[in-house]
Amino acid sequence: MNTTVCLVDKLTTWGKGGLPAIMGAKNLKAFIAHGSGEIRVADPQRLANRTRMILKRFKSNPDHQRVLELGTMDGFASWADTHGMSMNNWTGRFPTEEAFELYSPEYYLKNIKAGRISDPKCPVGCKDHLKIRRGEYAGTEAWVSSFYGRVVHMASRCQVGSYEKNVKAQEFFQRSGLCIHSLTALIDWAVELYERGILTKEDTGGVELKHDFETTMVLAEQANRREGLGAILSQGFKKAMEDIGRGCEAYAVQIKGMEPLYDPRINRLSGPELNQVVNPRGPHAPQGAITLYMSKDAPPEKFREWLLDRGVSDEALKRIFPRPGYFNMARMLPYGEDWVCFMNSVGMGCLRGRVDNFMVAEDWTECYSAVTGFEASLEEFRTATRRGYSLYKALNARLGFSRKDDLFPNLWFEPLETSDRGTMVLSDYFGVPLSREDCETMLDDYYDERGWDMETGIPREKTLVDLGLKDVAADLRLRGLIRKGGE
Repeated sequence: MNTTVCLVDKLTTWGKGGLPAIMGAKNLKAFIAHGSGEIRVADPQRLANRTRMILKRFKSNPDHQRVLELGTMDGFASWADTHGMSMNNWTGRFPTEEAFELYSPEYYLKNIKAGRISDPKCPVGCKDHLKIRRGEYAGTEAWVSSFYGRVVHMASRCQVGSYEKNVKAQEFFQRSGLCIHSLTALIDWAVELYERGILTKEDTGGVELKHDFETTMVLAEQANRREGLGAILSQGFKKAMEDIGRGCEAYAVQIKGMEPLYDPRINRLSGPELNQVVNPRGPHAPQGAITLYMSKDAPPEKFREWLLDRGVSDEALKRIFPRPGYFNMARMLPYGEDWVCFMNSVGMGCLRGRVDNFMVAEDWTECYSAVTGFEASLEEFRTATRRGYSLYKALNARLGFSRKDDLFPNLWFEPLETSDRGTMVLSDYFGVPLSREDCETMLDDYYDERGWDMETGIPREKTLVDLGLKDVAADLRLRGLIRKGGE
């Protein structure tokens, strides 16, 4: 099943994309690890000095106490209002007022939250212990990571209704190992296919598909048992489109077989929205340069400060900020991706700016050196992350992926009619409407900044060699995927 996730300690996951299907093909059910002893640190005092500085920054944040109390639900207001919640298979926007009525953070604190869970030593905590206290599902408990994102998808894509039903659905998905991000998008798509007559009751086993709690639970249970329409949806967009046929692919909003998380018509084509298109794995978080996910009203100088704090070179800054009051998001994006890549590589969380925005590049070099005993420079870190990302892309190129797969969904170029915000269209960060040609130019700029071929979207030979990946370059050249000596 491509819509499953690997659960870790009941509540967090290794992310979507079908990894459990690979494990299942090898008859591997789980990894069990039990450690003993301590992690040795090369210079404990040096590490303690730096971590005290970092924690002081966290505690000086006036919103820190609210973040500790609400966890990821602290970001719900921003998502519901500014970032927006797509509904009806990307043809509508969940009304902000209704979102707050159904899923207010205050209701969560009073009736849903049972406890906050954090990773070891994390000063924030992005995981929740949930317990329904009233109604039909009273007593139901769930343990989930990044709760507000799951609230959003159950609410807008499936329109399950009350907070209690939302959590009950999440509990079933979590217990079954079903990916909430992926399967809710497929259910949303299936409902539109049913409304258009592409799917009939003969296909659904007599079930009338609607955007509601009952339909969501029926299809999720079918997916879990590999039965009926749910079994077809559980395979993911690519295989489901093949099995259903009848022109259903015209209504599938997907990139590389995965559903996007963000609608750039609502929040403009910012870093995470563009990352959905270019990411080798397909749309997912937090690899989507989430650290650059600022309000669309943030001035360019805020972005410059963020990049400077992470040691981006003057040459790169000149390309990103070619004139006052403007920046090139496509050229900025690689540096956000690299930063997240680095944080993932060292096992550090990057909770939507609640963690990484209080840390600068020097913190990482200092902590790494203190823990390992190996002195590391910022340039070494930057090279390592660029190397990792280009290798990531090269591996996908070997499997046939190229620029042709970095596609902007057709629906993004159609106006989005909303009940409370009027008509919304695809635009850049500054609100300037974008055409298909404009978006292709953004791809050109992104590939060029990465040192990848603008025609193919594959890393150039020189880039790979300069990054210490000479053997990878030779392999791609033998396969006819890159040109010898390509600049």
